[in-house]
Amino acid sequence: MRIASLLVAGTIGVSGLVAAGTAATAADTPDVPEGPGFAIKSQNGGEFAGHAEAGGRIAWHGAKSFTIHVARVADICLSGGDGAGAYIWYQTRLGNGFSEWKRTPIADTSGCSDGDVDHGDFRVYSSETIGAARVIVRECEGKDGCNTSPNDNAQSDWKWNPNR
Repeated sequence: MRIASLLVAGTIGVSGLVAAGTAATAADTPDVPEGPGFAIKSQNGGEFAGHAEAGGRIAWHGAKSFTIHVARVADICLSGGDGAGAYIWYQTRLGNGFSEWKRTPIADTSGCSDGDVDHGDFRVYSSETIGAARVIVRECEGKDGCNTSPNDNAQSDWKWNPNR
């Protein structure tokens, strides 16, 4: 498996990425250590016929950094294809009162219910204290074609930073 590294400049900080370069099958999905985990699933319907699923955990690295460990993200369709993929986003609550909502590169775009899933790690850095974070799975048409339909989006509970 190829591991890619990329630094992405953010509006308030810098985010770092270490993600799988290729999609994996369910059998290849790594175990995720215990921690503040998440298991989320969007609803069927909305703009797209299927839904998106994701599971993993958040690991905190002090007051201004955390890693989203995604063990599995999958695009599931009821029949045929719906033209969408499953994408991982995150939202933070910052110490300055602002919230940040961003897309990660972790996604299942290989086709509906084809048995392939994606997984990876995404490290978030901020110049502000991060009070809490949550993971969002979105069923979208392309990485920038996401809508705000509640049926196509699902989020985890807030995972509070013990270092805040």
